[in-house]
Amino acid sequence: MEHTILNDLVSRFPQLAVCKEDVAKAFAILSGSYQNHGKLLVCGNGGSAADAEHIVGELMKGFKSPRHLDVASQSKLKNVDKGLGDLLAKNLQGALPTIALDGHPALSTAYMNDCNPLMCFAQQVNGYGCEGDVLLGHVADLQIVIDQIEVAGVADDNHAVAVGGVGEDLTVGVRLGAQT
Repeated sequence: MEHTILNDLVSRFPQLAVCKEDVAKAFAILSGSYQNHGKLLVCGNGGSAADAEHIVGELMKGFKSPRHLDVASQSKLKNVDKGLGDLLAKNLQGALPTIALDGHPALSTAYMNDCNPLMCFAQQVNGYGCEGDVLLGHVADLQIVIDQIEVAGVADDNHAVAVGGVGEDLTVGVRLGAQT
């Protein structure tokens, strides 16, 4: 992460100083994943599920500023269909691929009913996750999820990084598969 951005963030929110290096490490992992065409899988329970959905909303479109499509992508859209292509090129934004694992109620409830409720997020990581993706979780039983994922061979201890946590909250990110 550019030190100027991180330093500005810490100056605005001094309580982040204690985890500044963890934030930089988390950024490096996530940035590396996106540079290699990976995605972010986000999960949470309770209010953290709402946080997970909010994170997706901010990453799948522009956050502070719109992320306009590059000229080549805009041209492709316009070449397929002039009218619709112009509309799409003007309105679509570049996205950082992100999936909230709590946003699939039919899958979640079916898995919880038919299998094991504590393994619901692990099942989705098993299905959606690919090598180089990142899991960001903020759930009470996250360590259980991480343990299950590691046992399944999707991730291992060498790819886990703490990205925050205050009080009894636990937030952990896991880089899936072998690091490249």
